[in-house]
Amino acid sequence: MPIPPGELAPAAVYPGVDDLPEACGQVECAGGRLLSPASPRVWDDTVAYYADPDGHVLALAGEP
Repeated sequence: MPIPPGELAPAAVYPGVDDLPEACGQVECAGGRLLSPASPRVWDDTVAYYADPDGHVLALAGEP
C-alpha cells in the first residue's frame, strides 16, 4: 500500500550498524531525510531516525 505524500510508514526498519556516523552519512547521501539525530534512547540503544523519499522509516542503531 503506498504511503500518502507527507506521511510516514507506521513501522520502521531497525538495523544495528557497526559505525553509526558512517551509516548515517550513507543514508543522507542516498536521500534520507533526518527525522531524529543519533542520540541515546531509554532502551539503551543509540539511534538515528530517517525517512526515505517514499516515507519509509529507517532507525539506525549503534555506538555513537
